[in-house]
Amino acid sequence: MLSVIICSRTSRLAPELQRNIEETIGCEHQLVVIDNSDNRYDIFQAYNEGVRRSRYGILCFMHDDILYHTSGWGCNVVKWFKDPTIGMLGISGSTYLSRIPAIWWASGYWGDKIAIRQNSVDTDKLDPQNSTRTCVNPLNESCSEVTMNDGLFFCIRKELFDRGACFDEQTFKGFHFYDLDISFQVRERGFRVVCVYDILLEHRSHSVLNETWLSAARLFYDKWSRSLPASTVNYDKETISQLEYDTYKTMKRILRENKTGFFSYYNREECLYLFRHCFIRYLRERFKRFK
Repeated sequence: MLSVIICSRTSRLAPELQRNIEETIGCEHQLVVIDNSDNRYDIFQAYNEGVRRSRYGILCFMHDDILYHTSGWGCNVVKWFKDPTIGMLGISGSTYLSRIPAIWWASGYWGDKIAIRQNSVDTDKLDPQNSTRTCVNPLNESCSEVTMNDGLFFCIRKELFDRGACFDEQTFKGFHFYDLDISFQVRERGFRVVCVYDILLEHRSHSVLNETWLSAARLFYDKWSRSLPASTVNYDKETISQLEYDTYKTMKRILRENKTGFFSYYNREECLYLFRHCFIRYLRERFKRFK
């Protein structure tokens, strides 16, 4: 049924995680653990190796720092893939992705027009008491079509790898943007990417958006520039303006934290794109501050 592929930072999978998978998956499965304790692989290489070792028709890619809270989640995955239009599913993603390099959740929270779709528990591994359950499903859907799935957990039909999809080792190195890139490859082949809400898992991590991440973002957005911006919802111009402005503010903060100049990171075309979408909203916000 399912081949579960994990790039493990230790030579053996943590007993707690292996036990959690075995107790909750609820269907026939194969566990494919790629030992990366010696940093032999980046995530693209590790996941491609996992695809080669897999036996089943549905491939589940997951981080080694998550725990499942839903009993029978594997059965839920199999159920969703009975829909022939679905090529990939996950538990978090966005219905809108900007034209400019950005983090996928940068579009922010804006009433019922929020672009984020998510169902997870996020726990800071450096501060385990800091744990938050997040369910963002503004249209109350059973599943939401999105532009991409976040990499902590996603599942893909194996047949898509037979059709030329792969984790792009030629363009990318490291551990960033493998999720967005493979999502766009799935969409390029005519399949839907969806976020589902009947699988709950806990992600125990501490995210770092550093210069390596910024470099990977540039590679992804340059590769897929002709497909961006991307949207699975017919947003009006006002909403797109707000989503882009939220992206601008988020990325301005990330660049500042990395001591990277805004105009040295974004090229002239991207700055003009932001100006067209965000300038009026920027003036409104500045006016409110001085009012």
